[in-house]
Parts: sequence; structure tokens; C-alpha cells
Amino acid sequence: MIVTRFHKWCGFILVLLLCFERSTNGKENKKGIREVEIDKRSSTTVLYTVEVTTADVAWAGTNADVFIQIFGENSNTSTVRLTKSGTNLFERGHDDKFVFVDQAVKGRLTKVGIKRNDEGLWDDWKLDIVTVKPGGSYVYKFAFNEWIPANKWIYSYGG
Repeated sequence: MIVTRFHKWCGFILVLLLCFERSTNGKENKKGIREVEIDKRSSTTVLYTVEVTTADVAWAGTNADVFIQIFGENSNTSTVRLTKSGTNLFERGHDDKFVFVDQAVKGRLTKVGIKRNDEGLWDDWKLDIVTVKPGGSYVYKFAFNEWIPANKWIYSYGG
């Protein structure tokens, strides 16, 4: 008898909890399927598409390793090496496209930092424009139009 009443109360409490959860966690559509809103801004990583345009002037291309860091209003990405296998990158007048995943930058993008090392036979490099598109967001263009010195961060505050 006591066990039966205990099971009835447990069942009653379970039904109440389920009803409470149902009323506070999303809403049902006409077909009885619960729709729950997900805050996409709380994502911790983002797919970035970056296009780097090397200037179209004599000796503008480089064989050096190139690194990028993207800055937002409240945070920034880590330093990312821009690389692709099987291609000759950063040649005169060429656009090189890169896709990578890194931590989400909070707020709109404010600046981009570019650095190269002094590796390779031809390491001088004249950078024209960097275009950044965080996944599902606006496209930001950062104009450089300058020679990038070895082992020094150069920033563009475009956007």
C-alpha cells in the first residue's frame, strides 16, 4: 500500500516536472514538435574564410611563411599560419584563399595583423588586400598596400 502511494506521487511529480520543462524550454509548433531557440552568438569557434591578395608589382611574391591574427571589438583569434599543400602561395597578382576554424571574435572585426618570416629564397612580399569572412557574417576588407617586413606584425584597421 505504501509502495503504491509512493509510485503514484513519484509519477505525479514527474508529470509536473515534465510540464514545467515543456513550458519553459522552447515552444511547440502546430505539428507538436518542440522548437528551441539556440543562441548562435555563444559559439566558441567560427569557420573563417580569408582571401589574401598579393600586389601586382615586380618582385611582390614571397616564399616565406605568412601568419594572420584577426581582431574584434572584444577579442581576437590565435595566430594562424596561412598554408595549403601542393600550391605555390603568395605569388605576384594572385589571390590565395584559406579556410580555417578558430575561436569566435566578439563584436565586429576591427583590424587584421599580418606577419611573415624570412624563410625561403625570395622572402620580400608586398601585400595588397586581406578579405575576411567569419562564417555566416559580413565580409570585411583590410587594405595594406605595403611591403611586409620579416618577423614584424603589420596591422590594417580597415573593415
